[in-house]
Amino acid sequence: MLAEPPAAVPPARTARTVAVLPVRGEMDAITVAGLADRVEWSRLAGADAVVLALDTPGGEMLSTLELCRQIKSTYPANTIAWIAPRAFSAGTITALACREIVVTPDAVFGDAAPIAVLPGMGLQPLGPAERAKLEAPLLSEVTDSARRRRHDERLCHAFVRTDAAAWLLEDPERGERFVVDAEEYEGVFGEPPPLGASDTRPRAAMKLVPWVTDALRRAGSGLDQATQDAIDAAQSLPPGRPALGPEDAERLRLVSRLDGPDTLLTLRADEAVALGMAVAVIPDLESLRRFTGATSIFVVEPRWSETAARFLTSWWLRTLLVLVIVVCFVIEMFTPGLGAFAIAGAAAAAVLVAGPLLAGLADWWPAVLLVAGLALVAVEVLLLPGSLAAGIAGVLCFAVGTVGLFVVSSPSPQPQHAIMQGLGTLVAALVAALGTMWWLGRSGGLAQGSVLEAAIASASSRAQWPAVGAEGVASTDLRPSGRVEIGGALHEAAASGWIDRGTRIRVVDVTSDVLRVEAIPS
Repeated sequence: MLAEPPAAVPPARTARTVAVLPVRGEMDAITVAGLADRVEWSRLAGADAVVLALDTPGGEMLSTLELCRQIKSTYPANTIAWIAPRAFSAGTITALACREIVVTPDAVFGDAAPIAVLPGMGLQPLGPAERAKLEAPLLSEVTDSARRRRHDERLCHAFVRTDAAAWLLEDPERGERFVVDAEEYEGVFGEPPPLGASDTRPRAAMKLVPWVTDALRRAGSGLDQATQDAIDAAQSLPPGRPALGPEDAERLRLVSRLDGPDTLLTLRADEAVALGMAVAVIPDLESLRRFTGATSIFVVEPRWSETAARFLTSWWLRTLLVLVIVVCFVIEMFTPGLGAFAIAGAAAAAVLVAGPLLAGLADWWPAVLLVAGLALVAVEVLLLPGSLAAGIAGVLCFAVGTVGLFVVSSPSPQPQHAIMQGLGTLVAALVAALGTMWWLGRSGGLAQGSVLEAAIASASSRAQWPAVGAEGVASTDLRPSGRVEIGGALHEAAASGWIDRGTRIRVVDVTSDVLRVEAIPS
């Protein structure tokens, strides 16, 4: 059991009107943008205090760091984190950035080590160097929060570091508590800390096992000096307390071990209050209103645009949209006279571009390249058939623009993951398009006569083509290929430009592999 919390718990800053902003589910860049909008709306509505009601399993690292920056710089000074009832990983780091933390009776938070998750592939292992690279900015952030909010730095580090252990010391006379690592513990008492949760074994026995002593010192020690120096150099505030030393040994006693070298620290409501991480247990909105001293309190739920943006930028939907675009435009290229597939592909492209832009996650350049790529492919098909230059340029622009949408809208600190996702989506789309074309060719067409090699009862072989100069009517739009009716028979034909359905046409070439026609001037 932890010791009772100190009597002097800092009271909440008095507020007249409190806005409660629920934060549910995984936190990402859309969460950050949506919260910024809701904070501004709350200000306009007269709120002078903001409460982030956290119920989250975690989220993306860069988005979390940006949210912490906004909390400390642009949010109201009286911003409170209300853990209701869970805030793991990114939720914990966000809570530490707030002025103070309150919890529901069943609250739990912590376990904030960085992880790597790839869409569709799940949790990915992190090597020591990769983990250290991801931990450094998080440790710098929680260190800054600890110094601003007067939390114990080592306690905050225990949320993030998987290779650290922490022990709780107490000065019973002064009512002070300190969280120490193995290095500081040994600096105070002259020997390594105990292996168990409490100091119940004879200290002399521990000295008989030197390899255990060395392992504890390595596993539970502080950061390496280079990392610690880099974190300290990035801080604008000095450490919250001086390091403890041998002179403090007589007044301090071990309370318990808080965290082991192979676990991440998590705290429940009573533990958080006892350690000073949380200042109060708040079960409901009315209790929250009384805690802040406010006369009114209201809840600002996420707006519809936030929900829509999250749906439109989900990896599976973007993958599906790219598949639809590629399949539709490949079919349209080889389908005489159809416009439905082009319309469907253009609609999918619009949704693909609109998602990141609506969420405020993407620059304009990927959208411009994607649209330009589709336009160049259309020029190749409609205006310059066989030139290849416009088609190749269009395909390249479309590919770069599509991958770019994945990259610029991804908050991952490793953009190669987003690049691989974008390239994988393009490859899957190409395979799906080729498979669709194979199926259409084998089945005799889509809807029996809509597309590629449609079965037309009156279709003729090349030997039955009409002679040069024969006239007829375009039975479909020619863009540039389609169908024409000459002498009561339907023929596949191609034109040098776009010929509308119903236009009178004349055969100009029967020697190539395609019957070529031209419009007869009216």
